[in-house]
Amino acid sequence: MKSSLMRMSVRFFNTKPPSLIAHKESRILPFSSNHLYSVIRDVTKYNEFIPFCKKGVILEEEVKGDCTKLVAEVTVGAMGITSKYLSDAYCKPNFIHITKNERDVTFKELDTQWKMKELSQNRTKLDFSIRFELKNSLYNYMIGLFKNMLIYTMNSAFIERAKILSSNSHNKEQLDRELQESSMNARVFENIHWLFERKKLTQEEHKQLVTMIGESTNIRELQAIDQAYGGSEELQDMYAVAVQKLLRKCRKPT
Repeated sequence: MKSSLMRMSVRFFNTKPPSLIAHKESRILPFSSNHLYSVIRDVTKYNEFIPFCKKGVILEEEVKGDCTKLVAEVTVGAMGITSKYLSDAYCKPNFIHITKNERDVTFKELDTQWKMKELSQNRTKLDFSIRFELKNSLYNYMIGLFKNMLIYTMNSAFIERAKILSSNSHNKEQLDRELQESSMNARVFENIHWLFERKKLTQEEHKQLVTMIGESTNIRELQAIDQAYGGSEELQDMYAVAVQKLLRKCRKPT
């Protein structure tokens, strides 16, 4: 695992950040969809568990059918720099979509989506995506450099919050094991998507592998391949060949 993290660090620091910062991931988490939804929606408590978040305030709330629109002001700060931004959060059952508010002066663009699908009791598939660009080009550049670290920290904070507030029937050891498994699978998903973006995988191969991860099919083989080759520019061809070989193996009739 250490060698994989070192390779990811090399890739991380050698990559010039784009102006538009984007990330997506998919996880299966040991919580109900309602529990995850309540944690993500509760903007006023963000300062209690999200690093760099100083305050979250709901300025407006409007209900239309099954959709609640929240206008939120969030204050963030680090290293003596504090900033506020306004966002619109459209909250529907199992879905939260956050966009830039028209009065906001911090973002050029902001689009964050949380999609939850409950697979069984206390087992939910969470699809997360974020795309944004700050108006301040220097801040945007700095965040781009540390994008992976910041997004990992933020998502880990949400999951830890869900764990702390969870009242499900899991014991602590089982919950920790399931969360560790979820984290490993999220890393596999990110690296598979990275290969696809570099045209090392076809769209159909990418789709099949994402399905494997979501359904935990052949997941041990995928995790082993990821540990061996994941996160390295130099090993990306070997990574692609290994997962393609696994796909061919899975297609063979038994």
